[in-house]
Formats: sequence, C-alpha cells, structure tokens
Amino acid sequence: MIYIIDMVDMAVDMRAARSTRLIDAYGFEYADIVSIRTCFDVLAVKRDEKLILKFAENINSVTSNEAVALKKLRDFLGASVLIIASRGGGDRLYDTSSFTRKGITCLSSKAFEDYLNNINIPKAHKFIRNRRRIDSSKLVQERRISGLSIRKLSNALGISKDSLSRYERSNAYVKDSTLKKLEKFFSTDLSIAEHEQEHDVAAPANSWHISRDKQLFLGIFDRFIDNTPPFTVLAEKSIRYEVGTANDSRAIKRLAAAYGEIGKVLSTDRQFIISGLTHGKPSLHGVPILTRRESELRDESQLLELIESR
Repeated sequence: MIYIIDMVDMAVDMRAARSTRLIDAYGFEYADIVSIRTCFDVLAVKRDEKLILKFAENINSVTSNEAVALKKLRDFLGASVLIIASRGGGDRLYDTSSFTRKGITCLSSKAFEDYLNNINIPKAHKFIRNRRRIDSSKLVQERRISGLSIRKLSNALGISKDSLSRYERSNAYVKDSTLKKLEKFFSTDLSIAEHEQEHDVAAPANSWHISRDKQLFLGIFDRFIDNTPPFTVLAEKSIRYEVGTANDSRAIKRLAAAYGEIGKVLSTDRQFIISGLTHGKPSLHGVPILTRRESELRDESQLLELIESR
C-alpha cells in the first residue's frame, strides 16, 4: 500500500503526524518527503496494496494540476487516491461520509482511520451548500487599493490568512456569508456568476517538452508518465524507475535525500537523478546521479548497468 501526503500548516502537520502514527501502527513502511516541491509528503507501502494520500487543511485548496498529478500516479502505480482534510469551503468534513473534489475522494482524519479499519464510509449526498465562486484578481486589487496586507484584512474580518490567501490564488468557492462579509467591507461585488459543478479533472497525455536525445532515452521504456513532482518521469520496462532532474548542487542534495527515503519503501524500483552539472558525485544517499551525457542511452541493460555501478 502506498500513502502520499501533503502538509500545509500546523493543523495539517498535526493531522499528518497522527496519520503517520496510524500508518506505522498498521504495519506500513513509509518515507517522509517534506524538503522539496512535491504533490505528496509521505510515501507508505504495505504489501502490494497501494494508496496515494494528499493532506490539506481545506479540500478546496487542491488545484487542478495537483489533482492531475495525483491521478497520473494513481494510474501508473495501480493505486487508490485520497485527500485527507478537515474542511471543505467553510464547513467541517463529516467523520461519517466521504466527499469528492476534482474526481478524488476526500476524508476527514477520523474517516481515514475507519478506512484503515475497513469500515464502509458512505458518500455524502450533498455538501457545502450556499457557495459562490470568488473573483480572485478583483479581491487582490481591492485589498491593494485599500493598502491592506492579508494579515490586516484577516484581523479586520475574522477570516483566516490561509483562507484569504487561497481566495487570492484561485477563483475558489466560498460560503455566501464569507463572500458577503468581504463584499460589504470593500463595497463591491466580488463574485463570479456561475453554479458550482464538480468535474473530474482528466489526466492529460504526457506533456514533458523534451529534446530528441531525451525522446530516444524515453524510448528505452514501454511506458512513462511525467510532471508528478518530485518525479520528473516515472518509467517502466522490466522494472519501474523514478527519475528526477536537478540543475544545481543544492537541488540535487535535496532530491537525493528524498529519493533515498523513497528507495527504502519502493525497494524493487530504481531511483536516479539526471544532473544538469557536468561534474559531481556519482551518488548521494545511495541514489545514482547521472550527467545528461551519461543518460544518452539506448538500452535498458546499459541503464541498469550504469546506475547499479553507482
């Protein structure tokens, strides 16, 4: 089983810590991935069953790109996907029901524990009523015209800084009461006139813009996916490979540390990094590091021989 978790703030950290304790208690091996940009924070494995988890404070903060990346991982690894959160919009998630955002099942921490205990969790028939979509660019404009920081606006209205930041990042759904509070404060309409719709975000075809040499390199494999951070590419032939790319020594060190932890969990896979540097260590944390020239291979046996020599 594979668990993938994303941590946002202190509340999410506490929820993730509780969940990793649960994972450990249920006999899972797991790796913490917190030092690099990624669509997950914890990877846990138990036998052949796989589960991908993303942790968030609010399920509406999950972006379409994140949902696509999670579902690409789901399909490639043959896994299930869950988002573990405490809120949806301005409401708390029920502990007895599951919800859907962007085609991904969402659970509270308590419901996640029930999930681990194989307790049936019914789908909610309705959720987050009386919501409208906020115009993020207009909200940013009005706040800046007023000379307010997010912190000052938060203090003035009693809306959390995290929520305000989310409203400004994307045209998020908000409760009517919250939107009216913002509109009254700025004396202007901040809503986007549309009805809420739940759409399953499709995972697009591979979109990695690659050179001819990289196309030949990927031709080694039977299948691959891209753009699922921290993996630049996941590929498969006789075995599965997790491939990362980095262009400076600091990024290489962070990525190697993360891949070293992942390698302890996905022990039958091979992880390696393609470096943009012309010189450097052949490996870090047990993770092979190849230069771009070294990665110009045409055969899987050559690749395996090279990375296992590191």
